[in-house]
Amino acid sequence: MEEGGSGKGKLSEGGGLVKFFYKRLMIFSRGRFALWILGLVSFLNSSIFPVPQDAFLLPMMLANPKRSFFYATFVLICSCAGGVVGYGIGYFLYDTVGEAIVDFYGYAERVEEFKIFYEEYGWVMIVVAGITPFPYKIITIMSGFLGYGFVPFLLSSLAGRSLRFYAYVLLFMFFGEKMVVWIERWFGYVVLGFVLTLLLVLWITIGGL
Repeated sequence: MEEGGSGKGKLSEGGGLVKFFYKRLMIFSRGRFALWILGLVSFLNSSIFPVPQDAFLLPMMLANPKRSFFYATFVLICSCAGGVVGYGIGYFLYDTVGEAIVDFYGYAERVEEFKIFYEEYGWVMIVVAGITPFPYKIITIMSGFLGYGFVPFLLSSLAGRSLRFYAYVLLFMFFGEKMVVWIERWFGYVVLGFVLTLLLVLWITIGGL
């Protein structure tokens, strides 16, 4: 089997735009700068960038399942490094930079709510934001601004992000080639899932929740 699956599913039967999109993703995932783009997106997503790194991570895992653990670890490191920058923005530059970012995503008027939650559930908020589509960047900035302890912040970030990224690794580990074939076969639905997830993230970050 070639890297990225056997291609014997529905994808190889035609697929039109879906097939074209799939090929483009596979080309990107094996591209010369794919790893660095993945790292940059993961880093920026933790402080300013609205596009989730998952949209880049999963195609790369699909193209080379044997490197899934490496990709997940790389994204974890880049994401948490970006989270540290977000924390620094909140701690040192909230009035000049942080507030503008928080306001852009529609959370500037909810600072008091964050203060209340942080007093009791600070680490829970950080872990949940690391796993779910909730904008992690807002939590990193608010953690710094509200003076939440840096070490608890970093440990909670590592916990949340690890649960999210290594979940993909477990899928490939336990299902292996079947996982790749399944994704290829139902790639149209996978793409739809990516789009819906992205729309959900944008809706949340713009202030829908």
